[in-house]
Amino acid sequence: MATRPLCGDQGARYGSCAATKMIVGPARPVLRQESELFSGRKDRSAAMDTTERYRDLFHGMYTWVSGLCDVEKGSAVDEIHRYWADDGRIVTFGRVKAAGIEALRKHFEAFPELYEKVEVRQPYYTYLESGDRVVIEHDILIRTRDGEHAVIAGEAGREGFRVTSIFTVLDGRITEMREVAAVKAGED
Repeated sequence: MATRPLCGDQGARYGSCAATKMIVGPARPVLRQESELFSGRKDRSAAMDTTERYRDLFHGMYTWVSGLCDVEKGSAVDEIHRYWADDGRIVTFGRVKAAGIEALRKHFEAFPELYEKVEVRQPYYTYLESGDRVVIEHDILIRTRDGEHAVIAGEAGREGFRVTSIFTVLDGRITEMREVAAVKAGED
């Protein structure tokens, strides 16, 4: 089951895009107020009929990433196999940043030297699973050590980003992460 916001003419008829969602499933679409979907939940992830098989994997992985810059804690990069497949890869803005476990290790080993702090913020704005695909939208705080290094080209000094990642998971480990980021984190 998937959700999508109602915008445009439909959004005007049924309320704002943020307040109304359409649940699309195997039967006909059913309109529900957002308050019905998310009552009692702190995150704004879409309600789904399917079991969330991978949420714990991603909570662990993002907690691990957030801790990589903690010099006192020591490098936890060896835990990479817990989350990433041997042939895993990261694709950012359509470019392969790392492919294979050794390239992933180098990518994550650079975090303590480049960044003072990396914090993946939870709860997620969106968390969706469909088969072995997972989509996560979240904010991330990245503070560079030199204060001038741009995490995204042209955005030196910016610390907060909104990120959307599409993951492929096989045998409980990430085989691919495709991500894009926007610079206006925290704005809906």
